[in-house]
Amino acid sequence: MAELSTLGQVIKAAYEGRPNTNAYTDGDKQTVGNIKPVATSGDYSDLSGTPSIPSNPGDIGAATAAQGAKADSAVQPADLSPYATTGQLFSGSYGDLTGKPSIPSSPGDIGAATAAQGAKADSAVQPGDLSPYAKTADLALSGAGVAANVPAGGTADDIIAALVAAGLMQSA
Repeated sequence: MAELSTLGQVIKAAYEGRPNTNAYTDGDKQTVGNIKPVATSGDYSDLSGTPSIPSNPGDIGAATAAQGAKADSAVQPADLSPYATTGQLFSGSYGDLTGKPSIPSSPGDIGAATAAQGAKADSAVQPGDLSPYAKTADLALSGAGVAANVPAGGTADDIIAALVAAGLMQSA
């Protein structure tokens, strides 16, 4: 018989060597001892070698919720069918307009003077420029009894000519 100091090992070996004993061997003990914490905790954070989980949609190329909402409310091509396309709009030509104003073709169409009338007005003597000259009425009052015959509506040259002719002025 085995000695007491080795008796436990003998019993253990005999027991473990028998079939269907459900013996818990040293190998089993080592296997169980190497079980990772996740086997008993069930906690994802106890796993090793886990993949990184994206924290925002852009990490996987997806749109944000705000972008999705904007896309859902965006005008879609089919929604534009009742509207005209660029090719159906105004050509940009003045001739294609409707309701165009009439464009005057001559100064008289708008009550203005012609360019020739304007040039004549620019060179005409203005009433203020005649103040140094005597009027017919003034000549009659001079007591000389001499009147100059100045045609109505005459120019400055006409007035000067009449004054010279009446002897009231010397020609220059």
